[in-house]
This record gives sequence, C-alpha cells and structure tokens, in this order.
Amino acid sequence: MSKTRIEHLTEYLFGQLERVAEIEADTPLSDVELDKEIRRTEAVVSIATQIINVANVQLKAAEVSAKLNGYDMEVPRILQANGIKLLPGGGDG
Repeated sequence: MSKTRIEHLTEYLFGQLERVAEIEADTPLSDVELDKEIRRTEAVVSIATQIINVANVQLKAAEVSAKLNGYDMEVPRILQANGIKLLPGGGDG
C-alpha cells in the first residue's frame, strides 16, 4: 500500500523532526554531514509544502462540488482517514 495520505506525510515530517533534533545528541556530525542533513530537511519541507498545497486545492474543489451536489461527496483521497465523507448540510459552519 502506497503512503499517499496527509497522515503519512505528518508521520514522516515528525520523524524527520526527531531525526534533526537528535543529531547532536546521538553522534556529533561533521560540518559536511550536518550540511547534508540540513539540505535533506529543506528538500523534505519543500516537497511537503507542495503536497499540502495540492491537498488544499483538492479540498476546496471538493467543497465547491459538494455544495453544488448537496454535500454527498467524498473527501479527496489524499485527505481521507478511514473513509471519512462530508456530512449532508455540513461545512457551512
């Protein structure tokens, strides 16, 4: 099963955060190794930002479509957690 949901991204980001936080605690890194880890973290953040932006666009599209169809529409796959669906009449606050 591929890990293509926001919950997987969240787990990965927190894992990377822990890794960066523990770098000096476990084993001091050389300047080159530290620079490499910083660049890796920056790349992860950049990709994660794009994934979140895409998910936001998908959510907005689903909300508009749901309003037009009486809220009988599934949440975009990337945002699903255990098959959550929009509830009838929900979303207008």
